Amino acid sequence: MEQSNSETENTASPFWVPSSRRRLPGRPTLDKQTLVGCRDNLVRILSVEWAEIGWQLKHVSSQADLRQALSPLRENSDSNLLMHFLRTPPAIATGKEVRLTRRRLGKIIERRYDLQGDCNDPLNQYREAEAAVMEARSDQLWAVRSELLKRQEKLSAVRNELSAAKQLEQTLQDELAEKEASFAQTELIRILQERRCALNPLRLANAMAGAPFLSARVSSARCSKIVCTVWPQFEFQVFRKIESIWESRERYKNLSIVDLYRQEIAKIPRTIERKRIENPLRKRLAVDFGYLKSAIEKALEVHSELDQIPFLIKSSFDNDRALPTTALIRTLAAWERID
Repeated sequence: MEQSNSETENTASPFWVPSSRRRLPGRPTLDKQTLVGCRDNLVRILSVEWAEIGWQLKHVSSQADLRQALSPLRENSDSNLLMHFLRTPPAIATGKEVRLTRRRLGKIIERRYDLQGDCNDPLNQYREAEAAVMEARSDQLWAVRSELLKRQEKLSAVRNELSAAKQLEQTLQDELAEKEASFAQTELIRILQERRCALNPLRLANAMAGAPFLSARVSSARCSKIVCTVWPQFEFQVFRKIESIWESRERYKNLSIVDLYRQEIAKIPRTIERKRIENPLRKRLAVDFGYLKSAIEKALEVHSELDQIPFLIKSSFDNDRALPTTALIRTLAAWERID
């Protein structure tokens, strides 16, 4: 929800009236630039954390499941893009309920603007009466003070009405946030269960980018028509290579899983064609094969579903690479590397 101008400009004065009023919330949509910006940022976030969330998202069946699946993203610096999917709403809300609440909020915002304007004259009149008290002679004080009290009561009444409008506005903002969260989560669950976007971060980001102003289907349809210049992300490419090697294990039953990975990583081209530069995917997996070997062994020790293994390998691989090293660890890692 946009912040009203009165909340972002001249906040020291509660009676400031904006020169131009914002468009009332109704049934809003998102412009292309905003939608693409959200989508691309989500692609980055989801790609980096795919090993932690990808498998769980394939098995979501409720809002609680969805929030749990996305919980590793709570500490992300761009978690504001995910707040609708991480918030716990008290009840299920439909798109119609969200739109009705937006309209109610829009009307009370308009009412608050009006009341802020209505406060200007009573405030100026009250201050004028205060000044008059200081200037009045003794025989004029009774009349001036009476007028001051009258103006004080009028100002107090308008201020009380403004305060009630602000309180109602805050209540409606909280209610809208809860309903938007419920709507966004319900929409994403529906499209996940249809297996439309659980396969990779781009598809998921396409469906999430428009929340809570667009349904997941509409968001996905609009975003899928726009080329994503930040796709594919490198971390997801690493995951996909780990996953694809795992999926080829039935063709190489004579090899251990570790040897299979060693063999397939050695096949990755050393350079990127035409660019004549070192292939970063091969470098990551080949140079750090010692960490990858350890991650494979750890994943195979876990009694998990077979399609979860690549996620466990990538997660453990990333965690091990991030740990502090010693001379012994670095030496052993160099011995394991694939040339």
